[in-house]
Amino acid sequence: MRHLLLLLPLALGSAACASGQDSRRASTVDKAPSPQPAPEQQPTASLSVQEVRDVIRANREDIRGCYEKRLETRPELHGVVTVKFTIVSDGTVSEAAVTKTTAPDAELEDCLVTRVKTWAFPRPGDGKVVISYPFTFEPSPTGPSAPRPTSD
Repeated sequence: MRHLLLLLPLALGSAACASGQDSRRASTVDKAPSPQPAPEQQPTASLSVQEVRDVIRANREDIRGCYEKRLETRPELHGVVTVKFTIVSDGTVSEAAVTKTTAPDAELEDCLVTRVKTWAFPRPGDGKVVISYPFTFEPSPTGPSAPRPTSD
């Protein structure tokens, strides 16, 4: 506690020095501070988690199609691909990019980004919403990468 009390005056003194004012002079000035302009209202934009999930689920087959196409030539391909995308005020996706992957495959990544850019979300209001979504890919046991039974 004693260390905290010692640091408080130092912090206050540093703040006064940092502002470029002599702390003694600032305390004797009788002039009222000038009013600060009201902060500009920032545009508000939001979508609920459920709204985002609903759109992703509605487009699940597009995403699955990207993955299954790559499984035809790379049956071992699996992992998580995180796509960051920006939803603008009209509900469209203005930008999309892969930000992280444990399944590096340029064709899969390009396909995912292309598909996500076609999605339509509910209008989020003014401004934009940025989402990072991890897509997990695992081959299904009945898909192209499933082990085939051996004949005797």
